[in-house]
Amino acid sequence: MKKLMDKVAVVTGAGGGLGREISLHFAREGAKVIATDINKTELRKTVNIIEAEVTNSVHAIEMDVSDPSSISHTADYVKETFTKVDILVNNAGFLKYNHIFDYELDDWDKLMNVNLRGYFLVTQAFTKMMVENNQGKIINISSVAATNGLPGGTAYAASKGGINSMTKVLATDLAPYNINVNAIAPGPIDGDFLNVNANEESLKKRIDKTLFKRLGTYSDVARPVVFLASSDSDWITGTVLVTDGGFTV
Repeated sequence: MKKLMDKVAVVTGAGGGLGREISLHFAREGAKVIATDINKTELRKTVNIIEAEVTNSVHAIEMDVSDPSSISHTADYVKETFTKVDILVNNAGFLKYNHIFDYELDDWDKLMNVNLRGYFLVTQAFTKMMVENNQGKIINISSVAATNGLPGGTAYAASKGGINSMTKVLATDLAPYNINVNAIAPGPIDGDFLNVNANEESLKKRIDKTLFKRLGTYSDVARPVVFLASSDSDWITGTVLVTDGGFTV
């Protein structure tokens, strides 16, 4: 039996990478997916990939998680069109490494606006529909960077540490409404963020630190997200689930 049959799931940052993979896994499990992203071109690719396998399962909406009016407009549309939201995955993210003395304030602000402020604003907007139905699952995409010293990753690590803390507080605030709030903290993934921001030497160091001597895949993370979005995780809330192949061990 499909784990997410007839559930309505909102996924941010669904235009590629992990967000695209999560959206695909959700569709396979029977969910109606509202895929959101600021990049319309990549979002359309996500829709085409999913619809080629699971028809009538995904709806694309352009949304900027750093813009409250964009979020509000999208939330209103989702409520009018689908009447409910059962699952929210906060995945949209921005990453830029640099030494603390070279990190530009504009880059810091952009990263925080997307990675931390954006998670808060999106959760605030879409959780209202969950409260009305007295149920819901929220999954925040964090990172092992929140707990491991990552050279040049001051802003990124700070944003992910904030996500971990926010996850625990939201779990407390939303428990009376039967809403589970958890986070996933992936280790190094063979994908867009890492491939753009890491050189061959740093990739080798990451691989050597994992117990399985390989980088993770998007699917390695998407499958646990499905678990946290399903009824299998009804007794789990306020947890940061590390999915890193033993990287932090």
